[in-house]
Amino acid sequence: MEKIFYVDSKCEGYQKIKKEMGENALILSFEEILKNGDENNKSDCFSSKKYKVTAYIDDGKENLKEVENNSFSINEDGLKIQSLEKQVNDLKKYVDLLAKNQINNEFEVNETNPIDNIIEKFYAKFLDNDIKPDIALLIKQRLDIANPDNSTKLALSELFELSELSCDDKIHFFIGNPGSGKTTSIIKLSTTFSIGLKKKILIITTDCYKESGYDQIFEQCDFLGIHSMKAQNSKELINLISKNFNNYDLIFIDTPGVDKDYKALNNIFPENMSYKTTLVLNANSRYREQVKKISFFNEIGFDFIVFTKLDETFSYGNIINIMHDNSQKKLICLTNGQDTAKNIIINKEKCVELLMQGIA
Repeated sequence: MEKIFYVDSKCEGYQKIKKEMGENALILSFEEILKNGDENNKSDCFSSKKYKVTAYIDDGKENLKEVENNSFSINEDGLKIQSLEKQVNDLKKYVDLLAKNQINNEFEVNETNPIDNIIEKFYAKFLDNDIKPDIALLIKQRLDIANPDNSTKLALSELFELSELSCDDKIHFFIGNPGSGKTTSIIKLSTTFSIGLKKKILIITTDCYKESGYDQIFEQCDFLGIHSMKAQNSKELINLISKNFNNYDLIFIDTPGVDKDYKALNNIFPENMSYKTTLVLNANSRYREQVKKISFFNEIGFDFIVFTKLDETFSYGNIINIMHDNSQKKLICLTNGQDTAKNIIINKEKCVELLMQGIA
């Protein structure tokens, strides 16, 4: 028995033949036609295709051998084609899935990469400005991408402490290398406390090794209305401190600059008096040099740090490194110019803002 089916796909044809004629049916032919029945208009690419399938099943009335020679089995060839079509469909689904994942990945890149890039740019700036990698990483971890500048300032402010000089500690010695800016820093601090805070300041210099050293201090102090005196030795120093102790709010003592040998400072510090010591460091020195200076002056002992000459360097990373590495020492001020009244920063917020300029 022969039967004709009209279907939309070969797969549908196999299914219909199998359902209506059984698995033993033989397919005699597949013929492509159009839905409108025009079999001669197959070249029309806009027409919907349809298939005419002719199938045969043995009912004992025809010559089965002749039919088998011109047909193929639905069990073997039909299933092979079904398997191929299934593989094609699976492949299409896989491609669609890949395309979808690619789109998602693109969205993820657009959302996350710019943030990572901004953070990495800030981190690179920290390194470029001589901040040590471990400290740069600490700052990086505190970055808030919504406000990177403010979060950087906050992270910097947590790396060091700034101390205001207290009149409770009346006597302050300033130590440092030659040319570090001790004398200038003392005059700037004296100006700030004398004019700005209305404190009575006395400057005593023990730096008798520098030619015309005292004359320089005396001229500037006289112009600013600040009292200054000179002590040739430790005995004179102790006498001057004792005589004037109750007459001033703060007494600043300028010491000789020392480098590799601190014999010049021997016996200069009074044994029976309470005092504080401030180390003055030049900001434009290399980090390795500053580490050696701190190690050297630790033999003498100091409580506070002052950084000078910030106007002579473009990078402030070493200041951040030193203050972090010596967190037990508090910063008193930063100085960044020759103007004794203006070029000194004793406010922590302004110190952080200035440091930001050196790492931007």
